[in-house]
Amino acid sequence: CNNTLASSYEELARGAGLRYKTVSKFGYHELSYDMTWRSIDRVSPNASLSIRQQVGDSLKSSINHVFVRERRDDILLPSNGHYVRIAQELSGLFGVGNAHFFKTELESQCCTQIGGGHIILDKENKEFLGVHPGLVISTTFRAGCLADLSDGDKASTVSDRFLLGGP
Repeated sequence: CNNTLASSYEELARGAGLRYKTVSKFGYHELSYDMTWRSIDRVSPNASLSIRQQVGDSLKSSINHVFVRERRDDILLPSNGHYVRIAQELSGLFGVGNAHFFKTELESQCCTQIGGGHIILDKENKEFLGVHPGLVISTTFRAGCLADLSDGDKASTVSDRFLLGGP
């Protein structure tokens, strides 16, 4: 993964994992186990000190759970409904790897349409032009927490952390 434009480094990640997916009446669940070897290198000369300290290899062994409840009327351009995604990751299982942390993320969106549904006609020849879409009010919320579970220098790396801004 080339992050040199946004974060002044490149990362190589290789791994394997197992995933189990199921659907309940509440939403979609995914339980997975991942083993990933990561290497951060090719740091640019103007990289921050925190990025320079992360250079090198790390091994992450983690178990993940993701819950998604999707009740929007359209995935790309929703006008009504809600979406909730909750993810937890526990890294450092069975003493394998040098990444030891607990990470949880919450993402939600709520959309509602105001007005719309009115037929639009051409004023001159009264031809049907379409249906007025109305106004859609949407709010989105994202939050996360990352807790290091050891005092090691790579308990969590820049790849595991939350980033603000960027592309």
